[in-house]
Amino acid sequence: MTTVSDTRDPIDVGVILNIAVDAIDDNGFVTLAVSPEVSSPGQSITDPSRNNLLIQQLVNRRRLDTGFLRLRAGQTLVLAGIISESERVVTRKTPILGDLPLLGSLFRSTEDRRDRSEVIVLVTPQLLE
Repeated sequence: MTTVSDTRDPIDVGVILNIAVDAIDDNGFVTLAVSPEVSSPGQSITDPSRNNLLIQQLVNRRRLDTGFLRLRAGQTLVLAGIISESERVVTRKTPILGDLPLLGSLFRSTEDRRDRSEVIVLVTPQLLE
């Protein structure tokens, strides 16, 4: 008897905000680079011959790199444009009846869904005395 075990490293998804401060001037200006990244679980790839064992989990990533920016302390930077759009078909049906050949359409409904999301990042540098 052969036992197959499969271990995976966890994948971090969500919002990651990287900020690198390059310089702080004597007159209250801060030079920094901001790079927000938004990631979410994507399509799963499975192996039907191995009881739909998960082979790989894909991750959808969206990232924005600003380069270096110069802001006065207390001034707010607004970053927008990390937009995600998705389309999917949602089918709802009554068990068994929705699968019948001719009458099945009376017991099921199909809906096309289009989702759109946008991440907006506000950054306000503050200098501590």
